[in-house]
Amino acid sequence: DEIAVRALNLTNWGDVLSVERHDPLAMPILEQALALALQAQKPHVAMIAAAALASAHLGAGRLRALHRVCLEALAIAEDYQKHYQRPLSAAASVYPLLARVLAEWGENENAVQLARKALLLSERWGQYDNDVISLDYLGRILAFGNDWEQARQVFQRADSGAQKMSPWLWQMTAIFTLDSRA
Repeated sequence: DEIAVRALNLTNWGDVLSVERHDPLAMPILEQALALALQAQKPHVAMIAAAALASAHLGAGRLRALHRVCLEALAIAEDYQKHYQRPLSAAASVYPLLARVLAEWGENENAVQLARKALLLSERWGQYDNDVISLDYLGRILAFGNDWEQARQVFQRADSGAQKMSPWLWQMTAIFTLDSRA
């Protein structure tokens, strides 16, 4: 009966399907998760569901859909901030994805600003895995902009954090670092 918990469970299920198996069933599951989070009027749950859906769109190469999901989610985060006079920290999971797509579209300056905002929110949120992911995206965006020295420093920071968290996150950081040098 708890709609927000169902939304989180569906988010986790859809995220696993999209990341590990690239299963086409992930997309409708993640869309349902986001719809339930919105129905429950739980903005923090909506951010987590939106980030998972946007990430699935990224994996499928649907950058316009990723962009749309991120903008809709961040509109919710802005409403939250206006209402409660504080940022919605969970939006830190959405900003790096929007930054990534903007970098792909050549909007590097905006992408760097969003990636830095993601990192600040993530640090405030206390989700260390999201800190590493934000650093990974920031490093990649800096590399896209040919700011190699700053990218190297950001990737070193991400690597240090990832090693303390999990082998998977450390491997992902290594892939981001190597892929950004190509």
